[in-house]
Amino acid sequence: MTGTVIRDSGRVYRQEHLKHAQDLAVWLPEFLIEALRRHAGGDWGSLSGPVLPHPAHGGYRDRVNIAGQWDRALKGSGIEWVRPHALRKTVATLLVRESGVSAGAAQLGNTEAILAKHYVAHDPVAPDSTAILEVLSP
Repeated sequence: MTGTVIRDSGRVYRQEHLKHAQDLAVWLPEFLIEALRRHAGGDWGSLSGPVLPHPAHGGYRDRVNIAGQWDRALKGSGIEWVRPHALRKTVATLLVRESGVSAGAAQLGNTEAILAKHYVAHDPVAPDSTAILEVLSP
């Protein structure tokens, strides 16, 4: 990633730098790559353009566009509560639990502190440490 899409005074455009990080390259799982290829009709064209271009004019979409399309796509599905941000949190939580905080932070382009504060779901049940605590037994 080398930029971010922003809206300013009603205009949507690509800002040539990320909000809080340097350029970031991420690995995507094959199922996601295939889904993006299908969406693009098999041809991504230039990697410098939008991954998911606006259907009407081919330009960039912003959060407002995506939120409305997301709501329409999920209407009646039973999972209307799922928001794009929930998917980001799911990715972060999975990576932290399977590979550690640094892996999750790197994939999202955040610091470990930001990741822990905003993205990782906290387990309401502490890990079973009873075997360790048995050393305190009289």
